[in-house]
Amino acid sequence: MPVDFRDCFWGEGNNGFDVLYRNMKNGYVVTKDLAEFFKERSVIEETNSKLLTKLAKHASNCCIQGSFAPLWLILKTSTEKLATLHMQMVQRFQELIKDVIKYSEDQHKRHKLCKEEESGTSEIVQSIQQTTISLQKAKEAFNARAVEFEKLKRENASIKDLEKAELKCKKACEEYKLYIEKYTAIREDFEKKMMVSCQHFQSIEEAHIKQIKIFLSNYAHVLESGHALIGQVHVEFIQQCNEMDVDKLLEHMVNERGTGAEKPGAVTFEEADLSPLGQTHSPDSSEIHTEEKIYKKEGKKMSLHRKSKPSRRTTSLLDLFFSSSLGNSESSGVTNSTSSYSQNANNDSATSKSIPPNSNALSRTNFRASKWFLKSKREKRKEKKKKKMNGTKEDTSVTSGEV
Repeated sequence: MPVDFRDCFWGEGNNGFDVLYRNMKNGYVVTKDLAEFFKERSVIEETNSKLLTKLAKHASNCCIQGSFAPLWLILKTSTEKLATLHMQMVQRFQELIKDVIKYSEDQHKRHKLCKEEESGTSEIVQSIQQTTISLQKAKEAFNARAVEFEKLKRENASIKDLEKAELKCKKACEEYKLYIEKYTAIREDFEKKMMVSCQHFQSIEEAHIKQIKIFLSNYAHVLESGHALIGQVHVEFIQQCNEMDVDKLLEHMVNERGTGAEKPGAVTFEEADLSPLGQTHSPDSSEIHTEEKIYKKEGKKMSLHRKSKPSRRTTSLLDLFFSSSLGNSESSGVTNSTSSYSQNANNDSATSKSIPPNSNALSRTNFRASKWFLKSKREKRKEKKKKKMNGTKEDTSVTSGEV
């Protein structure tokens, strides 16, 4: 039997309209709560997708060597598919949430419009509630006056008291009848408007329930289709694992990590190979001779270089020495000194020819130049002494001739 609000919201106190109006307002709250529920469900799916993506990365970073490598690849691929499916569910939930929010906004507008349309019923409900209360008070007052008047009659009260009590009882009775008439008029209007309002509220509630059921159906369809695809991924995972039997895994490991099928061969003793000795040869005497010539030429160049660049101070002292010796009549000492100097120089050149050039040639040349410089100073001193001795001899000969 179908439900009809026109038969269910009457009763004492006439509170049916308030109940129906509050129920309509609660529908808006239900819609908002449903949107929040879908949001939380979407967050759960998004969290699952993120965690599965993280798990897939972990599977890709695991050891990919050995016989288990293909199974790691299957695990990674399956987990990535699950993460993608959960993210697709998140997107579909987001679309559903948008629809619910849009419906909630439209519902709020409809509720405002309904409040304006049902304002007449709301006023008549308040009137009948107030009239009912006043009628009840008038009834109680009439009963009280009637009881009081009857009591005075039985007690044989004075005529004056009886008249007063009778007047009050009639007045209460008239007021009571007046409220009855007023209530009857309001009740007829209330019933008409309440019938229309009940029908209106029922249509609003039916449309709301139908829309909420559509949202729930879409929610269930998202879950059903998503989990159906997830189930397919699980079935594919099981099939792939079954296809990768032990032999295939071992074959894959051998193909990837195998080192070859050839076993090491047997080793036998072999005689020493002396063929390289025939190719080796000792250095020729002609080569040694040419090397000695080159060595001597280099030593000669070094000695000539030392001769061509004597010390400036040595040459200047020698020039002074030669100029002073040419002025003297006795040149025997000078010749001796020059002959000794040339002899030493020749000896130096001879030694330089015999000594091979090395890195210390420059330092030795400087040392010899300083040596010859000191030697020339000694000879100069000797020459001065000889001059003095010759001078004294000449003086003595002159004095003896004069005598």
